[in-house]
This record gives sequence, C-alpha cells and structure tokens, in this order.
Amino acid sequence: MGNQKKQRTQILVDATNLGRGGGTVLLKYLLKHLDRESVRVLISEKAASEFDACPSLHVESLNPLGSKRQRLLQEQCRSFQPRTLLCFGNVPPRQRVANAQVITYFHNAHLLASVDRGTSYSLKDRIRYQILRAAIRRRGNQSDYWVFQTKAICNAAISEHSILPKQTRVIPFYDDKELNAACSRNRQVVKQQAFTYVSNGRPHKNHSRLIQAWRILAERYDLHPELHLTVEADNRSLLGSIERATRAGVRVINHGELGYQKTLDLVAACKFVVYPSMLETLGLGMIEGAALGCDVLASDFTFVNDVIQASATFDATNPLAIVNVVRDAMNTKLARSDVRVSNQIQEMVQLLCS
Repeated sequence: MGNQKKQRTQILVDATNLGRGGGTVLLKYLLKHLDRESVRVLISEKAASEFDACPSLHVESLNPLGSKRQRLLQEQCRSFQPRTLLCFGNVPPRQRVANAQVITYFHNAHLLASVDRGTSYSLKDRIRYQILRAAIRRRGNQSDYWVFQTKAICNAAISEHSILPKQTRVIPFYDDKELNAACSRNRQVVKQQAFTYVSNGRPHKNHSRLIQAWRILAERYDLHPELHLTVEADNRSLLGSIERATRAGVRVINHGELGYQKTLDLVAACKFVVYPSMLETLGLGMIEGAALGCDVLASDFTFVNDVIQASATFDATNPLAIVNVVRDAMNTKLARSDVRVSNQIQEMVQLLCS
C-alpha cells in the first residue's frame, strides 16, 4: 500500500459461514488494508486457523439462516457500534441491525440458479442451495449494498434475487502484489510445453472431464502433454481418477495444495493454463495465468470474458472439445491472453468506510 494510511472506521465483519477456500484468501487480503483496531471479525471455526489469533477475532460457526446468527449480530452491533456491517458470506441478516450500513459480499455462484448449470451435486447440496437462494430473495432489501466480483454475476443476482441495480457494486479485488512479484521473479523462466490447472477438486471445477480429455489425447492420438494439478489430499474420488489415468500412461501430475508463491511459480513454469471450470465468481487462476504470460484455454462461459481475453475457449461439458483445443494449442501459435480486470481493493475499502 506504500504510504497510504489504513482506514479507521468501525467495521464488523460477519464471516461465521466462511469455509476454507477462495473467500478466506480474499478476506485475509481485505483485512490487510483495514485498521485491525477498528475491525472486529466474527469467523467460522473452519476458517479461523487461517487467521492470526487476536482480541478482535470471535470464533463461532453459525447457520447463515439461523436465529443465533441474528442475535450475535445484534449483540455485537450494540457492544462494538460499527459504522458498517460487512456480511462476508452471501446472506444478509434476517433483520436490520441498528445504526450500521449493511454491505453483503457475494462470492458463491452456486446461489445463482441461472449460472449454476451442468454441475452434479449431492441431494444434500442441492437442497441446501435451494434454501439459501430462497432466503437471499427474501432478504434482498436487508442490505444497503451488494458487492460482486464480475458484471455477469452481478446481473444474475439482480435478475434472481430482487436486488435493485442501485444497490450493487462490481468491485473485483485480489492480491496483485504477490502476483506482480511472481511476474518479476519468473520473467526469464523458459516455459515448459506443459499445462496446469490450479484449483481445488470441487465438482464444478470439472476435473473429471479434463482427466477424461487427457486420456483421449493419450489413447486416441498418442499425445502425452503434462497436466499439472493441485487437488487436495482428502479428495479420494478425484485422486483415484488421477491414479488410474497415470497407470494408463497419461501424464497427470498432482502437486496437492501448494502455498501461494509455489502455486504462482508452477503456473509461470508452464506454457498453458487449461481452465475447464463450470462456475466462478472471479476465476483468479485465469487472471494469474494471463498475467504470468501463459496461453489460457478456458471454458466458453460469460464469467471468463469478464476477467480475461482467453487464447482459446471450449465447451467445458464436452471432453472432446477440450481435446481439440489442446491439440490446436500444441501445434499452433495462439493469440496472447490478456487480463481484463484490475485489483480494486481501494474501492472496496472506501465503500466500507463511507
């Protein structure tokens, strides 16, 4: 941030429904730009281990629709008297809290039926998403502002959840300092003729079709490009698919979960990023790939065009479409991928402190 001073407005952050993942990374980055003495964070037990223990951190996991969450928010607002309540978990409070503007940060595209297509969920997840979608529709006017990372997600939320356009802000933010450092660090790196997909193994990330495409490349075309993945160690089903593909002679290398610097260095070492995800609120992996000089091959969904100009796109529901784009990439010089968004963290801070 250079010589810029951190803002000193009382802010209460409700992250009692936050899991470990992209949302946690973004919240940690946001907190770096706020004065911690003026911020109180209510954090879930799942995500608490990612944050430094401090008096301003209250650890409790709560159902976003439950009465206990509403009581906690009311109690905290009475004792802390924040200027702003930031709901960092997609769902506004059931009722307004006294004397605080409410800002809801929306970062779960599963809660938008119009964009969440083509992903198979368990019955439990399908029911949970339907209940949360209905709750958000009922609570659209309980938030003064809704913040989104892309225009596509913002438009879908306006259409589905009774949110007024004047209530919305599109403010993408991400840690570009680490990314810029990785660009400088890897400027002279000679890229391998390899592909990488940095992502967890959630169903909408579409690893199964990607691995199927790699098997087709090997079995039908005798092509064996390296594919580097970062699937978590407890995803037994997906790790089993990777192991079976490897035994069949397919060159898939899983690195497991990596630290951020190592992740960026892995991406920088590969010529291609392949991104078959079916659903994103931002798609940081695409931004990182384009910024690090990779040719990004991505699914042909609107959220892709919001954040990057891809070198090539494909139908992510069809493994053969992935195969065809990969074959072209291996044999043809592609157009450069470019980043279309910028880090707007200061705009986010200004909204919170307004």
